[in-house]
Amino acid sequence: MVFNLISSLLAEEKDIEVVGHATDLDQATHLISRCNIMLVSTQLPERGALRLIRKIVFEHHPVKVLVLGLTESRAQIIQYIEAGAVGYVLKDDSADALVQSIRAAAEDQAIVSPR
Repeated sequence: MVFNLISSLLAEEKDIEVVGHATDLDQATHLISRCNIMLVSTQLPERGALRLIRKIVFEHHPVKVLVLGLTESRAQIIQYIEAGAVGYVLKDDSADALVQSIRAAAEDQAIVSPR
């Protein structure tokens, strides 16, 4: 699955620690307290990505959210940013772009894929 590939990629980075992965909103909710940055897929069922971002923001968690998605639609991307995500990375962006986005989020910078 995609999350195994991403986890393996990120595990090679000395300054990034993967603390888990989730396939639904409930599992993701249990990981919030262990994270500084969450990669959230737009593929979470039942609009789970938006619901998770809103939960993090509403409950004032210090977690930064990067959305990982397929769309290049500006309107769809903006909905995640307006909900509180700090960036949006296209799933077909390079591994380097993903790592760069994670590091930027850690430094309070927002990055959205140029495409």
